[in-house]
Amino acid sequence: QPCQACTSPKPAIAALLTEAEQQPMVHIHYVQNELPGLRTSPAADALMSVFPNPFDQNFTIRFEMLEAGNVYLELVDVTGRSVQLIYQQDYLEAGVYEILIPAAQLAPGMYDCRIVTANKREQRKLIKM
Repeated sequence: QPCQACTSPKPAIAALLTEAEQQPMVHIHYVQNELPGLRTSPAADALMSVFPNPFDQNFTIRFEMLEAGNVYLELVDVTGRSVQLIYQQDYLEAGVYEILIPAAQLAPGMYDCRIVTANKREQRKLIKM
């Protein structure tokens, strides 16, 4: 069942920011209608996709865990400096997941979104308008 943040109108995205630090809180969902290994995208060997790209206020990361294990997602700037630890979990079931990332606080520019699992490492370029 969708949570309140997912079913609220778009302005509710701002509610995902903490008042004290104005740092985004990520929101992860298991995509129930997709099973790991059943890839239909053109990049059939891709572990992760990021959309929209370029983005303005927020973006979504969709990733696939072929088997249960650890996952680490981070956003880095062009110098390689970590800008945001997006998600870190020691154990995540196999499946397809989506994370909505509020990104209004990021400066315009180019970023790399990196994912590391037990079996694979991948990154995607992102442009903040």
